[in-house]
Amino acid sequence: MIDEKLLHLSKHTISQINLAFDNSILTNKEKLKTIIDYFFIFIRKASSIDNTYINSSKYYTLQFASNASRMHFLISKYNLPSDFADLVFYINRLKKAYKYEVEIDIVANLKQSLIHFLECFAEPKIANKPLSIQDRYPEDKSNNIYTFKSFENANNERFKFILTCLNESSEKITIILDDKFQYLKQIPDINTVLFIDNIEPADLKNKIFKQTKYTKIIVEPGRILTSKAITLITKVIAIKKGDRYPLVLVDGGTNMVPGRDIYDYPIKV
Repeated sequence: MIDEKLLHLSKHTISQINLAFDNSILTNKEKLKTIIDYFFIFIRKASSIDNTYINSSKYYTLQFASNASRMHFLISKYNLPSDFADLVFYINRLKKAYKYEVEIDIVANLKQSLIHFLECFAEPKIANKPLSIQDRYPEDKSNNIYTFKSFENANNERFKFILTCLNESSEKITIILDDKFQYLKQIPDINTVLFIDNIEPADLKNKIFKQTKYTKIIVEPGRILTSKAITLITKVIAIKKGDRYPLVLVDGGTNMVPGRDIYDYPIKV
């Protein structure tokens, strides 16, 4: 049974979210933040409605440590689909992934998902309507792991270099950088793994980004550190007579040395 206060609160929150989304003065980022704020206010207020229980003739009020716990309480209390629990976690990922800018389609998708949850209280008849999480929530873009492809000079007064890499979906990402990142010239392997954090969209359509004062790029050095330090131990399995020198056959070869095709370093026997 939906409480009358909760019914009015959910309808009011839906109205606030729609007004924020339709507000032409707000940027997409501001719309996202405002919609999320309204939703979390609803979660806090809704979880405080009629949440007391009696034990040994004493009244106790439930206290919650996070919005996730409040969401689980509402789902359990009003018998809502368990898929709704992912909403809070999705919002937290979204806030991190779009720290600087966000496309309007993402805001619209979030608005639709939140209103669908709120309608379970505003219009209880649809409370058990099945959800398709895969369709309702877009791909999580918070992963900061990339594969290095190239690092070139750029003709720009502020930005000096162009870094090209691939994300986990093998999509090409271009990042423009200043002199601070000239150390990336030393990367010898096109498949080196990079951790890139705090970059700002410059052209989302073409997947072009630019650095901020907080940008951090960490290089997983891999072979550049280990290849020249490798010792390959083999066993002699046969010795044959050659024209000038004996031929020694062993149970290993240079094909077993990582990076041998890339780094031209001597092999001592």
